[in-house]
Amino acid sequence: MKIGIVTYVKTVTCNYGAELQSFALQYILNKHGYDAEVIDLKRKLPSHDKFIETVKKAVVIRFKKLSFGGACKSICQLFFSVYMDRKYAKKYQYNICKKKALFNDFFYSQIKHSDKEYNLEDLDSETLDYDTYIAGSDQIWNYKNSDRVDVFFLMFSNRFNAKKISYAASFSVSSIPMEYQSDYRKWINNIEYLSVREYEGVSIVREITGRNAKLVCDPTLLISSEEWLNVFDSQMIVPQVCGKYVVIYSMSRSSRVFDIARSIAHKLGDIKIYNIKLNFTRSKEIGIEQLEFLSPHQWVWLIANAEYVVTDSFHGTAFSVNFNKMFTVVQNPLSDLNSRVNTILSKLNLKDRILINDGKHQFNLELNIDYKRINKELEVWREDSWNFLVDSLQTKEI
Repeated sequence: MKIGIVTYVKTVTCNYGAELQSFALQYILNKHGYDAEVIDLKRKLPSHDKFIETVKKAVVIRFKKLSFGGACKSICQLFFSVYMDRKYAKKYQYNICKKKALFNDFFYSQIKHSDKEYNLEDLDSETLDYDTYIAGSDQIWNYKNSDRVDVFFLMFSNRFNAKKISYAASFSVSSIPMEYQSDYRKWINNIEYLSVREYEGVSIVREITGRNAKLVCDPTLLISSEEWLNVFDSQMIVPQVCGKYVVIYSMSRSSRVFDIARSIAHKLGDIKIYNIKLNFTRSKEIGIEQLEFLSPHQWVWLIANAEYVVTDSFHGTAFSVNFNKMFTVVQNPLSDLNSRVNTILSKLNLKDRILINDGKHQFNLELNIDYKRINKELEVWREDSWNFLVDSLQTKEI
């Protein structure tokens, strides 16, 4: 059986989680004797119209959840951050290319992949030789992220006599707008064996199609913490950090994240703080060391060896749990992407690790986590998720 995995790879934003979940799914399948590879897809950013639509929704939600003055201030900050991102994308083009090279090297050296790189449109006409297609994890079903979401629902594979499975696919959003629901109904029904990554994904599938999707864990959680370190051990160039440390992995620009990290570092004996930096703008955060050029291998190592993790990322949360780290998730109440983190923390009874970043909730300095219980629950979920995947692959079509 030859398996082609369709997911996000070599992302424009150098997303650690996207690259590692892509690695994880092909790795675990090949480890168990399957012939699986990631289809090397060159994904482009969504159109300008899709970007404007996303911005409009962000503006509306601010007026719904904040006072008029608060909404106006937040919107100004939003537009300023977009402007600065575009400005610095030009200014730091060399650094961006250097970081992308790290990610490309990881993809081509660590992930079993197709011999050819394809544009999304190529799949409409290319002849592929896979027996089974898997729509992989990450936000592949989020209408905001692509103008060709249909590709990630495996619509192109209808030209072939192949099985279609989704594994831990994510809508990421809490609902699908009415104008997209007709397409989503057709696309979801194209998948024969359905699994998703979030509770809200289960709800979306049921509401749009009436079908039941299986809730499974992210592919990165199918690999134990020990195996994650062993996989990369011989090839690892250890990041240049020393001593005990708190690590920050944050997608937001909130100063609250850094304040919390300082409180924790002080509580743990004034240990160091390292921030995994996502852009190349000069940081104004005093006393925090910035790490700009980390490969996906090094990202895993850094999380695995931290004393504490402060994050607002799904994969920052998933790896913290898998490596039994003390951690805090700082959550933006204005985001519609919180269902991803909420699911994993609800499933493992860890919602007390969330701090809502609204200026009202205080940080709880209770650091310890009872991982003996959580590891048992995670192992049950891991086994159940793997069984779904194996059953889907082995079931013969009638």
